[in-house]
Amino acid sequence: MNEDRVFKRAIWIDIMRWLLMLCVVGLNIFLPISVLTRVLHHGTVNFGFEAVQGLFLLACDMYFLPVCLLEPKSITLQGDELVVNTLLWKARLCAADIVSFSVPRALTWGLLRTKRCFYLINRSDIKNFDELAVLIAQRLLPGAKPAGK
Repeated sequence: MNEDRVFKRAIWIDIMRWLLMLCVVGLNIFLPISVLTRVLHHGTVNFGFEAVQGLFLLACDMYFLPVCLLEPKSITLQGDELVVNTLLWKARLCAADIVSFSVPRALTWGLLRTKRCFYLINRSDIKNFDELAVLIAQRLLPGAKPAGK
């Protein structure tokens, strides 16, 4: 295979992910600062309200940040390398770096696990996902887990 194959999602989805990440990071900064401001200026805090606010913040972090950080915006197959480009970093992976790849029926994502990280490849965002899944499965080492559908 001499030509590069690029699988990527639409640019508007990247813009939405950046805005979502900005909002979640902003909540993580400004909600604790608002608690400190209330304590310093008013001296009292409603701990029930703060607990609910903290749980809301935790739920937002657990739901949105993995999607924003671990979903690749593009995957390029270059010869024997797999280049995964997320919002914040780019990783070049050879076949030895891929530990497993699976496509669970119950999830929206294909799960690509490497030695250093794992990636959530969104089936509905990446065009030609089925072709990508086949090509990734072909690049796995003999000891790695095959793609399950």
